[in-house]
Amino acid sequence: MGAYEEVSAEYHALSIGLADAAADGSAAGDARAATLQLRVFDDGLGFRLVLGEGFASNSERAVVKSENTGVDFADDYTAWWIANAVTNPRFEQEYAETPLSEIPGESDDRRPSDTPMRTGAHTPLTVDAGDAYLSVREANLDDYAAATLAPRSDDGETAFATELTPLPDGTRASLELPAATPWRTIQVVDGPGELIESQLVPLLADPLDESALPTAGGAPDTDWIEPRKYVGIWWTMIAGQANWEYKSDDEIAGGDNNPAAYIHGARTERMKRYMRFASENGIDSVLVEEWNEGWDTYPGDGTGFGFGVEDSYPDFDVSEVTDFGAGLPDPVEMTIHNETAGNIPQYEAAVLDEDVFAGYEAEGINSIKNGYVSDPGLGIDGDGAEPTHNQHNQLAVNHHRRVIREAAANRQLLEIHEGIKPTGEIRTYPNLANREVVKAQEYDGFGQLGSNVGRDHHVTVPKTALGGSDISDWEVLPVVGSADFGSFRAVQVDDSGFIFGGAKEGAAGNAPRVIDMITPEGVSQADALNYDADTLASLPFTSL
Repeated sequence: MGAYEEVSAEYHALSIGLADAAADGSAAGDARAATLQLRVFDDGLGFRLVLGEGFASNSERAVVKSENTGVDFADDYTAWWIANAVTNPRFEQEYAETPLSEIPGESDDRRPSDTPMRTGAHTPLTVDAGDAYLSVREANLDDYAAATLAPRSDDGETAFATELTPLPDGTRASLELPAATPWRTIQVVDGPGELIESQLVPLLADPLDESALPTAGGAPDTDWIEPRKYVGIWWTMIAGQANWEYKSDDEIAGGDNNPAAYIHGARTERMKRYMRFASENGIDSVLVEEWNEGWDTYPGDGTGFGFGVEDSYPDFDVSEVTDFGAGLPDPVEMTIHNETAGNIPQYEAAVLDEDVFAGYEAEGINSIKNGYVSDPGLGIDGDGAEPTHNQHNQLAVNHHRRVIREAAANRQLLEIHEGIKPTGEIRTYPNLANREVVKAQEYDGFGQLGSNVGRDHHVTVPKTALGGSDISDWEVLPVVGSADFGSFRAVQVDDSGFIFGGAKEGAAGNAPRVIDMITPEGVSQADALNYDADTLASLPFTSL
């Protein structure tokens, strides 16, 4: 499951039947019935409600207006959290480290429908309780609103209620009965590294959905699902060195600009260079962004995007690229990009009605990165051109599930950007390879490398994630080097020392430039790299 070949599923379970009571305490004649289910693992617990058909209130469906679950902490512990924004910046925030009581508890109106919602924190909410670490999350989010946690009081206390992401009318979910809520989970561990290793959340998700998979020999086929690494045509646009949109020479010249100075990022010849590099360096695929028509509607409503293989820009040939990659000594695949600009109807029409994923598989493409960049929210109603819903509501959750299933049916690994946080779906749909649900490295490149990311956001990593609890004797040398015409010039190590870049002109012509390097206290980068053609650099390592 996920990164593990085998996972222990041991837990204790308890189910408690619930029903409306009459005045004398007995079950009412027309009682609504529900079941409270609990599971307790070695590293935490989960609970959920299964609602019976008696909860129907609108067209035989149950309408959820709020959920009165939550967690009351025993003390004002230190917590790591981000605000529960459900449109931009959503999850892409730097984590605050504060007492629980400093998580704000008020109410405000959320874009794009100005629907009221309590302020609070996204899950996971992680807490240092002194003798244990706690993390409050949810598991198996399906056909329901994503959950956040909001203080029950506006006065800075430590009791939190589940605050569901709203639909535009202020309700939270509409359920076909019987229906189960997602699991509300609390992980309890000795150290933060154990939270990374915990499998409690995926163990509470539904088992493998064999009906979503293709078949081979009459059985569900998962042999194509393997971990992969990719490089991509992406950073060059983030850093302002190329353009997302293709334009013809006439279009460029018509705006009194120089066609020779306009560089489109995703071109066939650039893709081949990247593929050659990937093949030489053991990398499985190359991601290509803005290969397809429609980038003149981004940022915007995305109405111009085409997602089929035949919708590529004139300077990008999908078949030529995939054939080239397949013919390399170590074959390299193309990872295709689907940016939606938050336009859900248009993307679902391409995926569900036009079968574009089947077209990808036919071209030898077996991995997709999709995205939903739209600051004010998703366009779900009508043609999707106008934002109508936030990005974490029930309909958005259901949309992502549909795309995941369709990707699985067409042997596509899927990486979702600007989507929903992981809640264990990797157990149900193992083709769900990755997600972007943090403020990540692209913020070091926006504004042409005008980084605004705090140092702590980069380097807060549990020690056990580095391979063990005792790293006191470790020394490291974190370095970012340059890429030069598609070929990275690697550090060379021999008995006499390092041959490294960043020095004076002519010092080492075959070495990479150093973009950034972490040095020990008292040693500047200039000092570390100040060597000439006759003197090798002695690069300083930093103790952990």
